[in-house]
Amino acid sequence: MKTRWMCAWMGVALAVASMAGMALAASEPASGTWEMVPAKSKYSPGPTPKSVTVKVDANEKGLKVESVTKTADGKEVKVTFEAKFDGKDYPVKGQSGADMVTVKRVDAHNYELTMKKGTTPVMTITTVIAADGKSRTVTFKGTNEKGEAVDNVVYYEKK
Repeated sequence: MKTRWMCAWMGVALAVASMAGMALAASEPASGTWEMVPAKSKYSPGPTPKSVTVKVDANEKGLKVESVTKTADGKEVKVTFEAKFDGKDYPVKGQSGADMVTVKRVDAHNYELTMKKGTTPVMTITTVIAADGKSRTVTFKGTNEKGEAVDNVVYYEKK
């Protein structure tokens, strides 16, 4: 009899843990695969890339990001980083104008990133995820590797 009760309680505990995991995943709307919508995006300076796909794995501690851009001239650029929300710098791979990133989670729908070249900030990136979690707008302000002023507003939809 005790064995049955123990099994029943363990089953309940596993079900509760599973639901808690699902609730946590649902509370992180940044997670998922995002595709740029060129017609709703503005690149200054241009030109607008042919495509941008960003995979984000977010949790309460940090972000893991992989971005693949197909440039206007057909080149593929892959940028990756993994960073915690602790105010420290983390390495960025594949970004010619920056080699470090600091990330801040304002809340589940708002993130701020600072891209740096060494210790010098070069780009501020603000991400706002729609309340329904189906789209996001990312604003890039700073300078690119050529020293040009950047003011991009990129619209993404979740796939």
